Amino acid sequence: MRTLLLRLALFSAAAALAGCETYNRADAYAESKTVTLAEWDDWADAVCQSIVNADPFNEYHREKAPNGRVTIAIGDFINSSTRMDVGQDKDVFLNALTKKLTNSKKVQVTRLYSGTGGRTDSVTRNSRELAEDPQFRAGSTRSLDGQAEAAQLVLSMQFSQKRSTRSGDVNYENVCHIELIDQVNKAAIYMDDVMRKKTE
Repeated sequence: MRTLLLRLALFSAAAALAGCETYNRADAYAESKTVTLAEWDDWADAVCQSIVNADPFNEYHREKAPNGRVTIAIGDFINSSTRMDVGQDKDVFLNALTKKLTNSKKVQVTRLYSGTGGRTDSVTRNSRELAEDPQFRAGSTRSLDGQAEAAQLVLSMQFSQKRSTRSGDVNYENVCHIELIDQVNKAAIYMDDVMRKKTE
């Protein structure tokens, strides 16, 4: 009986270790799953186009910023995959996305506050203190103590990856879920899932 129990315990331990192989460190960096820098840039373009061409965004733009840009804050960026490099590469994606949104001439991205996916700038945040600093000529800092435009929309994103096999081909489906959230009513006005596939 003890021998049987010992064998069962060893079998269970081996099965548990085998199950863990899917999530080991080497697999988290597997080349077949890797999103390249060029693909991140292409993905950023797809996300930008999804946003600026969406009817809810354009209606918001017409109503809230008829002669200018909608101020957006980059909110949270959640990595729901097992990929470690997504966390490392997210700045490449977010920088490309911010550039493309800004260059669309419909959006300006605030640097005063952000979520886990955005970036703030310490000099921008402290500009009021600079305006009060006596070492600067008063005329050169007069406009620095003005009021900034608060973000009217928050862009929140989530990255997921799914492995699937069909006819012997292994596919990795990458999904970037995006939500545009209205800061006033705290509800999403637009959602989309921007997908990219890699075949092994």
